[in-house]
Amino acid sequence: MKEPENPKKVIVYRKELLRLTDTFVKAQVRSYQRWQAVLFGERIWPGGLSLEGIESHTLIDGPSTLMKRIFAKARQATGVAPASVMRKFEAVGANLIHAHFGHDGILALPYARKLNVPLVVTLHGYDVNIRKECYRSGGHGFQQRRYPDQFSVMVRQRNVYFIAVSNVLRQAAIDYGVPKDRIVVCYTGVDVRQFQPGPKPIPERPRRIVFVGRLVEMKGCAYLIEAFREIARCIPDAELVVLGDGPLRGNLEALARKLNVQVEFLGAVTQDVVKQNLDEARVFCLPSITASNGNFESFGMVLLEAQACGVPVVTSALGGVEGLTDGVTGFTFAEKDVRTLARRVCDILGNNELALRMSDAGPRHVRQHFDIMRCTTKIEDLYDDILSIPHQHYWNGQLA
Repeated sequence: MKEPENPKKVIVYRKELLRLTDTFVKAQVRSYQRWQAVLFGERIWPGGLSLEGIESHTLIDGPSTLMKRIFAKARQATGVAPASVMRKFEAVGANLIHAHFGHDGILALPYARKLNVPLVVTLHGYDVNIRKECYRSGGHGFQQRRYPDQFSVMVRQRNVYFIAVSNVLRQAAIDYGVPKDRIVVCYTGVDVRQFQPGPKPIPERPRRIVFVGRLVEMKGCAYLIEAFREIARCIPDAELVVLGDGPLRGNLEALARKLNVQVEFLGAVTQDVVKQNLDEARVFCLPSITASNGNFESFGMVLLEAQACGVPVVTSALGGVEGLTDGVTGFTFAEKDVRTLARRVCDILGNNELALRMSDAGPRHVRQHFDIMRCTTKIEDLYDDILSIPHQHYWNGQLA
């Protein structure tokens, strides 16, 4: 009997393993079928996601002390890949490295070059849609001032390939300097076995609107609160629940008081709490905008999660509109259009037949187009295509 072939291996690199917001990385790592994924990072993120059942390695040995982090930052800033670090990579025997976010791709670049394997970088949003001058001016921290130039160096390496999580982000990446022939769109997808409709039918739920996201300018929560004043006039028993935290929380709470509307702010919550709230919601709303620094919603995974749970969605997210069917699983509206936002939410809250129809269509839509198993298979196919390119094991130019 022929022994099964050993699967090809991919090192999935993320600087910290893994922040609570990196659920999509964890889900993707667990969904590989033909390739074996090994998670690599500089250190374990305190209080982060559980890595139980996932093979993972850190480049900082032992407890992450201040001195160790200083040395690691110096190594990362200079692009040095010492032998002690490379031995950990070499022990895996990987065929390819896959980094998430352009910033982590820059950190992984010296490792891929030393291993002489291709590097794949998934771009998720702020890595290519924030204007370069915002980085160079120090608006995103002193250490990030060189990011646009470092990104340009990475782009010039012909052994680096890119994934965009939406078509609108692919175009932003091309505008940022990524060659058209080295970037493809692969949706991340969601685990449809984890995100399923809750036990309570839509008409039996309170008329509750749920928002999930970091409370920053780009997420546009202020426009939802403004719209809620009109929504509450039309539907007096409507509720608005905001899940998430961020620098604008105080401003948003003050806005709710000023407009005299009742908004429940739950702060940062776990994925289980998000699911519990989706199971009680009639509408999910993501009123994202293009921020003053150019950042926009590249996709919005939570839109898929809501639809998979049978919750109609209303959104202005530029990339997010690719994840729903307007008028079937939810509604789209133009950025900052408070009047249309209010009207669309009221349409769903006030019409049980429409809400039920959208609630039924959402899970089918996500299973058909955004099941994470199917989406990850496309990424595995991309790996295979990259490895099949003749003479693909070469690098060019200086990394510094």
